[in-house]
Amino acid sequence: MLISRGDTMYEKMIEKIDMGMKKTERERHIADDFKVFEEVFDRSTLLSLHKLMSKRLFDEVCGTLATGKEANIYIAKKGEDANLVLKIYRVATTDFKKKWSYLVPDPRFSRTKKNSRTIIFAWAQREYANLRELSGTVNVPRVIDVLNNILVMEFLGKNGIPYPQLKEVGPSSPARQYKQILSMMRKMYKAGYVHSDLSEYNILVSRKLYLIDFAQATILANPNAQEFLIRDIYNITHYFSPFTEVLPPEEAVSYIKGDST
Repeated sequence: MLISRGDTMYEKMIEKIDMGMKKTERERHIADDFKVFEEVFDRSTLLSLHKLMSKRLFDEVCGTLATGKEANIYIAKKGEDANLVLKIYRVATTDFKKKWSYLVPDPRFSRTKKNSRTIIFAWAQREYANLRELSGTVNVPRVIDVLNNILVMEFLGKNGIPYPQLKEVGPSSPARQYKQILSMMRKMYKAGYVHSDLSEYNILVSRKLYLIDFAQATILANPNAQEFLIRDIYNITHYFSPFTEVLPPEEAVSYIKGDST
């Protein structure tokens, strides 16, 4: 368990360390552990976590799913069985200028101030808004809440184990899965959205495919939307081409835009 209701701030930091580890292992990893903790769970983030907990969305933060340069992903629990995901965007170690350059062409976020914390909060808000709008249109995680740099979502997995990335397991049915991804891209485009960062790394595999990581997704009114669409098509074409026959890029564009069947 990392954090639960009723902990003091110092107790949270202590409980971040797995007390079941051997003493020598704790000594070896403690510096790195606290460095990561401080980068993600700064005072503002801890306060936001407690506000979300006070809404009874979850009871504790109990494990790390993934760590990245932009955000860390944690498992949160409500009761014994219900798992949720917390995506916590890093404030201390993020390329704010790059994020701002992605945000402001999107008409929904054109007035975002060039301030590090404001940019990160807007980044989380955009992912929340994108997922909320696309839920029911394509397979995406259901969003539950967002507060500052914390996004609360459903856990995509089974028996506590997350669904793997397509990159990890490879396509089990390349032709069918390639067509499914193009179909989801077409549905998103019809709904007015482009993912803008689509690749085998943000597609999860179960009986069906799920798309994740929607902070960069944008609406078609963004002047860069068509460029992002072409980049997404290139990534998917490049990945699937060794496994199955793929459409030429121009035909894929035409299909996704609804110009052909």
